[in-house]
Amino acid sequence: MFTDLLGSVRAVTGDKPQSGTAPLTECYDYLPFGRMLSSSDNGRNTGCYPSNPDFSLSSVESQKFTGQVRDAETGLDYFGARYFSSAQGRFTSPDPMLASGRLAEPQSWNRYAYAGNNPLRYVDPTGLDYYDANGDRIGSSGDTQNYIITDKNQVELIKKSKTVVGIAGLGSAILLPDGAVIGAMGDAVRRSNGPTADDVKGEFHEEGGQYGLDSAGHQVAVASAPGPVADPQKGGAEIEIGILANPADAGRLVTVQGTFHVHPKGEIVVQPKSTPGAIVIGGTTTTSNFRQTPSPRDLTNAVQTPGNTDFVLGARTNRVYIYNSTGMLTPNGIPLKNFLKIGGK
Repeated sequence: MFTDLLGSVRAVTGDKPQSGTAPLTECYDYLPFGRMLSSSDNGRNTGCYPSNPDFSLSSVESQKFTGQVRDAETGLDYFGARYFSSAQGRFTSPDPMLASGRLAEPQSWNRYAYAGNNPLRYVDPTGLDYYDANGDRIGSSGDTQNYIITDKNQVELIKKSKTVVGIAGLGSAILLPDGAVIGAMGDAVRRSNGPTADDVKGEFHEEGGQYGLDSAGHQVAVASAPGPVADPQKGGAEIEIGILANPADAGRLVTVQGTFHVHPKGEIVVQPKSTPGAIVIGGTTTTSNFRQTPSPRDLTNAVQTPGNTDFVLGARTNRVYIYNSTGMLTPNGIPLKNFLKIGGK
């Protein structure tokens, strides 16, 4: 089976004979949204293209457009969380992830749209997927959640599977919050890098918040008030997660599912002292900066909230660390850039 850059199956060969090459048994070309071209279209009469793919399609391999399984009876592609109609260029049901609609991306407002209406550049595997510890997508979860898989053997199992792998049996899976919550974490990093009333230049204070379910059962994030300006030469930065940036958010979270906070980017470099007119030879330059991984205090606090999942975002190293009451779940961290893409469109 041979695929193109989007993952769409373009050719299928038979068994290789003892001498010569394997015969070409199936050929497929697609319109931008996945509708198949027939053997009567533009000289595709070589014998391996389907004659009427819209109404009758038999194939050795069920994977077709972007590698998804195409149902031979309905002609719909199964994307794990919902079905896609290549004839219409739309999903047949709305996106179950409410958080994937973003004000800054008008194409995401159409809850039936595929790949931001740009199918030549993007694919939309499900929007509900498995990712490895580097934040790279490795497969479809088939439900309405995104997960980080930390066990290498389980990562390879998902990568090699030609179908959706169920969550059962994936003991290393870390359930991630919705895209809007992940977006709120990115906003916290930007606020930490910016100024506050006492951190006039930015990068020397913590930002963070809590996330969980509101009264309607939607997953949302509420921001905490910024922490005070801190000096890395004297210790770490702090934030009181329970003090809200907007008092109107009090009581908004009916069920708290976790916290997130930023370990700041700032650092202080001290050069060797010198006197006017003197030439300094040797000396030591010292650099003081903030811890980027969860602190012992962070891990101790997590023990008090079993069942929650917490996040530390290192603004200097640009890595995300996930932990809970059992300890560190991603000790090496996930690249921040990759993490912020999870759950987005």
